[in-house]
Amino acid sequence: MFDFLILFLPATITDDLDCSYRAELDRELPAALGPGRARRADLVYRIRNNRNDQFIVHIEIESSCDPGFSKRMLYYYVMLGEKFNLPIIPIAILSFRSPQRRLDPHLHFGIDELNFMHFNYVAIQLNQYYWRDYLHSENPVAVAMMSVMKYSEAELSEVRLESLKRLRLLKLPAVSTSVAYQFIDAYTPLTTPSQKKEFTEKLAQIDPSLREGIMTYITSWQREGIEIGRVEGKAEGRVEGKAEGRVEGMLEHAQQTAIRLIAKRFGAIDSELTEKIIALPLSRLDLLPEAIFDFNSFEELLAWIKESPTDE
Repeated sequence: MFDFLILFLPATITDDLDCSYRAELDRELPAALGPGRARRADLVYRIRNNRNDQFIVHIEIESSCDPGFSKRMLYYYVMLGEKFNLPIIPIAILSFRSPQRRLDPHLHFGIDELNFMHFNYVAIQLNQYYWRDYLHSENPVAVAMMSVMKYSEAELSEVRLESLKRLRLLKLPAVSTSVAYQFIDAYTPLTTPSQKKEFTEKLAQIDPSLREGIMTYITSWQREGIEIGRVEGKAEGRVEGKAEGRVEGMLEHAQQTAIRLIAKRFGAIDSELTEKIIALPLSRLDLLPEAIFDFNSFEELLAWIKESPTDE
C-alpha cells in the first residue's frame, strides 16, 4: 500500500510517512442513501506520519465511467469522517480504458454567486499515464499498473513482456510477485494469434536467464490459477468463467507456447510432432518452456517428449 502512495501522492506527504504502521479498518458504512443502498468502501486504512499524526486513507477502485461517482466519493468522505473522526485522504483509482478524456475530480454546490461547498479527491486515472514513462521504475505498483496505463493495441504484447521483465528484475517476495503477475495477466490478455506470436518471438529474443525466470513464475502461477479468480473479476465486479474453461484455456495456451518455442529453437516442426505435443498433459507442458533451453539437440527434445506421460 505504501508503494502505491509513494507512486501517486506528493512527496511532501509521502516523505513523512511512517511506513512501519498501517491498520486496515472496517469498510461498512451506514445505509444513509435509502433502503437497499448500504455501502462498503473498497479499502480503508489508518496510517500515520513521523510526527505520530494519524489519518485515514480511503481508496476506491472504479472500472467504469459512472456520472455519479464523485457524489459517491463525497458520501464516503462524510461517512468515514463521522465514523473515525480523523482527517481523510480520498483516492480514486480509475482503471477504465475509455473515455480517454481527463475526468474532473471536483464537486461544487451552490446557486449563482452563493457557493456552499467544494469537494475534491485524488483521481488516479490510469489511462492518462503513459506506460513507457514507468518502464524503468523500481516501484512494484508501477510495474503492475503499466498494464492498465495508456498504450495502443499494437503495443499490447510489448507492454506485457516489459512488465514481466521488470517484475522479474525487481525480485519481489513470492506472494507479491504472484499478485503482480495476476494483475498483469488480467489486463494484458493475448487474445489473437498475431499477439501471441509476437509475444513469443519477443520472449525468445531476451536474455536466456531472464527468459527462463519469467517462464518459471508464469507456469507456476498458471498451476495455481486453477483455484484463483482473475484479478480483473474484482475490477469488473464479477469472476469470469468457470474452472473448467480456465483449465482448457491454459492447456491451449501452453500447447501453442510449446509449439512456437520449439519452432523458434529448432525450426519448423511436422504434424506428427505437433500431435505429440498436443497429447502432453498440462503439467508436462508447463515444464517444457524451461526444459527446452537445456536441450542441446533436437533428438534430446524428442527423447524428453517420449518419456512424458500421455495422460494426467
